[in-house]
Amino acid sequence: MVTLMPSQLSRVGIPIRPATHHLNHQRDQPAAEFNKTHKHSRSSYSESSPLVSRNNSLTFRPPKRFMSSPDKTIAVINASGRQAASFIRVATAVGYHVRAQLRNLEGVVATEVNSNPNVTVLVGELYTRHKPTPDNRDVTKNGPISGVGVNHDLISDLFRGTQLAFINTTFYGDEFQIGKALADAAKKANIQHYIYSSMAGSLSLQLVEEYIRKIELPATFVYTGIYNNNFTSLQYPLFCMELQTDGSFRWEAPFHEDVFAKGVGRPVKYVRAPIHLKVKIPTGYREQLEALEKLFGLGHDDPKKQPPYFGDAELDDSCPEQSMALWEGPRGLEEYAREVFPLEEQANGLTWMLDEEDLHEEVAQGHTISQERVDEERGEEEEEEDDEDEGLVMRGLKRDEEQWLA
Repeated sequence: MVTLMPSQLSRVGIPIRPATHHLNHQRDQPAAEFNKTHKHSRSSYSESSPLVSRNNSLTFRPPKRFMSSPDKTIAVINASGRQAASFIRVATAVGYHVRAQLRNLEGVVATEVNSNPNVTVLVGELYTRHKPTPDNRDVTKNGPISGVGVNHDLISDLFRGTQLAFINTTFYGDEFQIGKALADAAKKANIQHYIYSSMAGSLSLQLVEEYIRKIELPATFVYTGIYNNNFTSLQYPLFCMELQTDGSFRWEAPFHEDVFAKGVGRPVKYVRAPIHLKVKIPTGYREQLEALEKLFGLGHDDPKKQPPYFGDAELDDSCPEQSMALWEGPRGLEEYAREVFPLEEQANGLTWMLDEEDLHEEVAQGHTISQERVDEERGEEEEEEDDEDEGLVMRGLKRDEEQWLA
């Protein structure tokens, strides 16, 4: 999923009509200013790809209906995540107010959300935990964890005065119990519509989805695909693309090549291999990767025997058509690799994309900042030993800069 940054909105077609009061300062500009074509006018797909004709939204999408300024408040959790932060940007841009739960106020995305005038921020974890013990040090395990519970007070406060909800749970805490508590609180608060980001391959998400249906909460379930920006040259499992000396990248994955060949409309090749765990990751994520590897290992030589991504063959077939009708214009993987991947990599502290002159400047700056961090962190080591080891923290110099709204 690639998000539009606020700075980009003046240069591309706006996907949703802004509320009237957001346009007051632009009334003197020509109307044509708001009817520019989408920036991705050239497709990164081949001519034979089923998605080739869908890159320009003006060619296949019906006109947007007029949207009056909304007068509702939306409850959102994990507001600094990719899905939630992107959702908040668009929702507040068209006039919605948001009550957003953040784990903390660290990082530029949390700062962006917290500084948004249309957002009320509630800081705290969705789980509760007593002093760390060997049993509850890792709060990402599925199922009951000794000393780890659900923060019912925060969840109840989140839905106060809201009419809608966008909920995307994570591994932190007992995901099913937290998801269940969120649904119960939404039902009690008479939420008019509940949007839950689910996934067929995740047991905890599916259990939460089934529970939402069971209590008859008015809901829509969003199944997202893999994010383009999951790919990285950092040593993270499954999505690591190892930089080669010739400037290319080597990717190892347990899937069948036929999946990507269908997507880009031409033959593709990558190294089929098990998922390597080279860094510490949350327990829940590790269990999901292990299950995924086993699942796609069944009949792995025959592409027809590969399991559907969304768990249902009919949904897999209809998903591209439905999703393209909702989204403005897809950014192909190859286009993403050219335009955005280098920026994401630099934001994670990598330098392979820099010229030699820029590299020296970046390294010098990084050394200064890194030394300051080392000095700070040495004094905090004992205190940090009591915190949960989350693993998989993507962090670099650019991530700390205010202009990088990833």
